[in-house]
Amino acid sequence: MDDQADKLIRDNSGGQRRRISLGLALLARSNFIILDEPTARMDPSTRHSIWKLIREIRQQNIAILLTSHSMDECEALCNRIAFINKGKLIGIGSSQHLKTRYGQYYKLTITVSNPNDRVFKFLKKCVFKKFEGKATVDLPSGNVYEWELPKRDTVCWSKVYRDVQTFADEYPENAILPADSDLPKIVDFSLTQNSLERVFLHLSRLHEAEWGESKDLNFLYEQCSGEQSTSKTTTTKKGGDEYGRNKY
Repeated sequence: MDDQADKLIRDNSGGQRRRISLGLALLARSNFIILDEPTARMDPSTRHSIWKLIREIRQQNIAILLTSHSMDECEALCNRIAFINKGKLIGIGSSQHLKTRYGQYYKLTITVSNPNDRVFKFLKKCVFKKFEGKATVDLPSGNVYEWELPKRDTVCWSKVYRDVQTFADEYPENAILPADSDLPKIVDFSLTQNSLERVFLHLSRLHEAEWGESKDLNFLYEQCSGEQSTSKTTTTKKGGDEYGRNKY
């Protein structure tokens, strides 16, 4: 920011002021730093540069408390994440712990070679019959289709993945398609956990329902709007047992 040296801080852009604030926080050389939305209003390139700097700070045994609305930022920077909804702590742990414990679904993504409405409807029927999966959209565009597969405590992820692999290998040989429909070919698939954002919305919905304040959280959960979610995240230099609560 040498070219900004003679400017008043108020004359800088929002992203530049964020960078200046981060620099001021580092001047004290404290063992504990609090950062509030450190990459807000920054372009993607600058955001990743700041993430790299924060990771380097962590390697110097400096504890960081960071708040953010960006779930991507939480996963990239934080070894422990705390969700707060309306002033209440509703979940805490590592990203993997939260997704494993509170994620309700696996996300199945299938890429087909010849997308059309008839192929999608037939494939949707097959996925529901095999996995009880729910399509995320009724009429997707493009050749990539997505489903939510319900998680079961008695079935591990590897078993679900093997079942999906078998389904992709055998499809459509074991299926009966309409005579006038092209044979769809599955060219690729992926099976992933719920996103951290969906986990937060799920916990928020439970919290709202328990406190009798549920309004539009069901709608928010379906839409999965990151702009309307609120989270608090923490990064510390020390480990600790992960935990979460079903009662708040």
